[in-house]
Amino acid sequence: MNSVNIMGRLARDPEVKQTEKTAICGFAVGFNDPYNKDKSNFIDCVAFGKTAETIGEYLKKGDPILITGRLQQDKWVAKDGSNRSKIVLNCERFSFVPKSKDTGGSAPSQNPSVTQEPIPF
Repeated sequence: MNSVNIMGRLARDPEVKQTEKTAICGFAVGFNDPYNKDKSNFIDCVAFGKTAETIGEYLKKGDPILITGRLQQDKWVAKDGSNRSKIVLNCERFSFVPKSKDTGGSAPSQNPSVTQEPIPF
């Protein structure tokens, strides 16, 4: 089974590209190491279709998000001829997470997946 849940904040603004068949959204999520609060981790994410469009429309850098998806390894050959790879989270579902009071605002209220209780992280 390949299933991952990650809750964190967008590390950069989502980039949405439209292909002939579907929308593709690339973004990164940052989250704290649970054992070392001074260390942050980042993971590149990709979403497709309506999910990609929604993330691109409603979220921006710094916004909290909860993602459920699967990990995939992307491989390519760099310009210098070396083999490269990275792990990417393929977003299958996501939920808006209300912003904490210190950052102001809240998640869009028209989305039924908005959690009413603030989730600390």
